[in-house]
Amino acid sequence: MALSEKSPYLGGARARLRLWYKSRRPLEDLLGRERSPKRSSFDHWKAAWISELFMDAENTHQVFDWLWSSGQLSERDIDQLPALGIQAVINLALPTSPQALIDEADRIARLGIAYVQIPVLWEDPKPEQFHQFAAILEAFRGRKVWVHCAKNMRASAFIHLYRRQMLGHTDAEAGFPMLEVWSPDEIWRAFIQRVLLEHNSSPQSHGPEDSACEGQ
Repeated sequence: MALSEKSPYLGGARARLRLWYKSRRPLEDLLGRERSPKRSSFDHWKAAWISELFMDAENTHQVFDWLWSSGQLSERDIDQLPALGIQAVINLALPTSPQALIDEADRIARLGIAYVQIPVLWEDPKPEQFHQFAAILEAFRGRKVWVHCAKNMRASAFIHLYRRQMLGHTDAEAGFPMLEVWSPDEIWRAFIQRVLLEHNSSPQSHGPEDSACEGQ
């Protein structure tokens, strides 16, 4: 019997594997970073599969080899970030969000990872907050970045816009991981449309020939 991603059998197996693994070796051991400093395409696939399966954060997805997104990171998740080569974390949640870590910034900084928080109000996301986010991602170009919020709704929507505006991707291409996580409600649909309209009407907007490629 073939199993789809939505299969309850596959979901149950993943849950059991996750419970078993959490008491076992750290992520760095399973990735085998100590054996090979150079990461192959298979290493990237392995890192994506392992982390999406075993990170505590809700709705964890690897977008590119340099960009991840998720819901709120746990203390254990933060400790795993160096094993994935993460060099910067962008937090779009409010300090008062459910399960927010009071000392998240300090925990991440102690690992030598850059940390930026842009508190986006769920009921009132601002275009200027997206512009700040896009500028920060551009500043971190060439580094591995983890973007999170409370449930990966804000984060995935911002990444959707980044892919549309900065990378020149189509709406269909930019749908991942947002559409894997949620379908934006009226407020967020209006926000996304507003940002895209502002960009399209800007004299500085670029065409497909000027867009950055996905692998950069």
